[in-house]
Amino acid sequence: MSATLMLDPNLAEKARNAAARSGKSFNEVIHAALRAGLDQILAAPVAKPYRTIPRLMGLRQEFSYDNISDLIATAEREDYP
Repeated sequence: MSATLMLDPNLAEKARNAAARSGKSFNEVIHAALRAGLDQILAAPVAKPYRTIPRLMGLRQEFSYDNISDLIATAEREDYP
C-alpha cells in the first residue's frame, strides 16, 4: 500500500539520521517508528496498584463483640430477639 505522509522537517531529519546510522532505508525506519508508536498507543495502560491504609477503629465498650448477630442488629437499629 502506498501513502503520502507529511512529516515535520525535524522528524524527517531524525528519520534520515536514524536511517544513516542504522544502515536501513528511510522507509524501513519510518515503518519501524510507526509500529513502535502504534504498539505503545494501543497497549493497555498500566494500572496503578490500589492500596488502602488500615486504621485502628478501636472497640466500643457499649457493644458486645461476642455475638455478631446482636452486634449487626444493634448497628442496624433493629429489634432483634
